[in-house]
Amino acid sequence: MSLTVLQRRGSQVEGVHPIAAVRVDPAGAVLDRVGPPVHASWRSAAKPVQLEANLSLLDPDIVRELSDADLAVGAASHSGQPMHVDRVTSLLRRLERSPNHLFCGPHRPIHPGSADVLVRQGHDAAPIHNNCSGKHAFMAAGAAQLESPPDYRDPEHPLQRHIRALVEARCEPHGVESVSVDGCGVPTFNMSLAAMATAWAQMAAAMGDADALLGRIGWAMNAHPELVSGAERQDLAQMQHATDPITTKVGAMGLSCIALPDLQEGVVVKVLSGNADARAIAVQAVLERWYPGLLPLSAADPWRIVTNCVGDVVGSRDAQWSDE
Repeated sequence: MSLTVLQRRGSQVEGVHPIAAVRVDPAGAVLDRVGPPVHASWRSAAKPVQLEANLSLLDPDIVRELSDADLAVGAASHSGQPMHVDRVTSLLRRLERSPNHLFCGPHRPIHPGSADVLVRQGHDAAPIHNNCSGKHAFMAAGAAQLESPPDYRDPEHPLQRHIRALVEARCEPHGVESVSVDGCGVPTFNMSLAAMATAWAQMAAAMGDADALLGRIGWAMNAHPELVSGAERQDLAQMQHATDPITTKVGAMGLSCIALPDLQEGVVVKVLSGNADARAIAVQAVLERWYPGLLPLSAADPWRIVTNCVGDVVGSRDAQWSDE
């Protein structure tokens, strides 16, 4: 079974995006697959496990006092909207860190309106606007607990070694194959889609355990999808439209990871071309194939149409299945 997302301009196909996907249980057994076995960088879809590793270093009393919103932004690729910046600013204060402790680098908010406000106000983008600033706030706190150098980005930094150990455990029996540098400067993990899905299946299972830290993170993300992503973003649309609880997290280059707590399964979808718009179509199509009715077509509607600069609809993106 193969899946392709076709992008058309009028009736002309102008983009072809092959899709790979895998469905896994918490022990790492592959339950189903679309397309060939694929290996990729986990990128931002690793954030729940990175957050779990950072939280494990903090005082348990501090962890108990953190709200679901704090945990959601800690696992987020947020849009840099005021609600995100305010939440990370508050979080840094409670973790006894400051924006100066963030090593993610600056970039303009993903949310266009928030980026425009910065420009109109004459402000430069700062690290706190970076979509990864929540993750880095917890990394800064974890590094402080280890009494290690404040710049936590090096793969051999004690914090990153601690994170990698948990990542490897969560992905067993598939494992981490190598480490690269993520867009925000910290390590990212290269592995099979099955390895990623195993970690997400473990989170789905942990969501059934009230005492499990990873499960608490999963439910926090589900409760606050607007903090995990932002306005008009795919994670927000998918978690809001799902007919049963799911937790989702995009990664760069067309990746999406999904936890299904009711079934204790993890799903990973990867657009092989890396196209982010095709990803929304692919996720909806894959979930409909494996879990009919879970994610309505409307969840992908904003990414199904192609518009031009004046807002006219000039094309479409559609899923195409094949028995090949």
